[in-house]
Amino acid sequence: MSKAPVNRVSGRLRYLLWGLSHPGRLLYRHRIVIAGLPKTGTTALYFTVKTRLPFAAGCFEPPDIAAALRPDEAPYVVKHLLRLHAPDPLMAHLEAFDRRVLLLRDPRDRLISSQLYHLYHADFVDDAAKRERLLALLEEKERAPAKLSFHAFCQRIKALGGTDFFPGLAVATGQFDRLLGQWGGSFHHLRYEDLVSGRLQALSSYLALPLAVTAAASRPAQRVLRTGLAGDWRNWLTPEDVERLKPTLEPFLERLGYGGDWRLNQPEVLDPAHGSNYVRRLLAERDRDPPGPHRRPAQPAGR
Repeated sequence: MSKAPVNRVSGRLRYLLWGLSHPGRLLYRHRIVIAGLPKTGTTALYFTVKTRLPFAAGCFEPPDIAAALRPDEAPYVVKHLLRLHAPDPLMAHLEAFDRRVLLLRDPRDRLISSQLYHLYHADFVDDAAKRERLLALLEEKERAPAKLSFHAFCQRIKALGGTDFFPGLAVATGQFDRLLGQWGGSFHHLRYEDLVSGRLQALSSYLALPLAVTAAASRPAQRVLRTGLAGDWRNWLTPEDVERLKPTLEPFLERLGYGGDWRLNQPEVLDPAHGSNYVRRLLAERDRDPPGPHRRPAQPAGR
């Protein structure tokens, strides 16, 4: 005999008991979509909102947004990663959500985070010798960051069998800029810097929901978190990288409010917690996880 009816009744009772101490949220009926490019804070925001609405239906990165709409569910929270290489399917279904949040992040920071995080998905790391060469490369960059440009660092990852995200950054930025021009006005915009700093007053007002960023305990949130800070690109990029990136990125950075500031910190060393040790943690989790859809093949941002 199925336990589904019993579980539904139990869930309803727990929801009503919780609602007695949270009457405002008990009556909450908004349908929320949280959208953004990878590594812009969508995971952190999704779990921040779900923490405030623990009994709301939720959908984390549905592969088919149309099939995951659930028009009769409210409240409802969906996290959606934008697709730039083709018309994004969310844009045809925006009317299904009365609250829409778009995460924005400095593309220079997103480049660093994307390149390192996607090593979790790279098949070459299953080769013990190549894994050691990868970790040695990270430690080389950490010991003398000014001597190895990030562009060269990415090329050496590609030579190992990984994905070089550097060339695709300009293409992805242009595609996202066009998407912003067409659909950006349909969303409430939240900067990554405001998210990690806890400046959520405007978003709380928009969602009609009191928000406070907390450390999410979910495995996806733990995996994607690297620094939890903004501006780490100033530590990883070199003057050579700036010379390569500035001509193509500066117009977009100006439109987002990041333009005109390409100052580098030029540290003597990089923190391994944000580099080699972070990647070790990703690879240890990859070793524990069975192969499956969570291991998406890494693709350059421009594809």
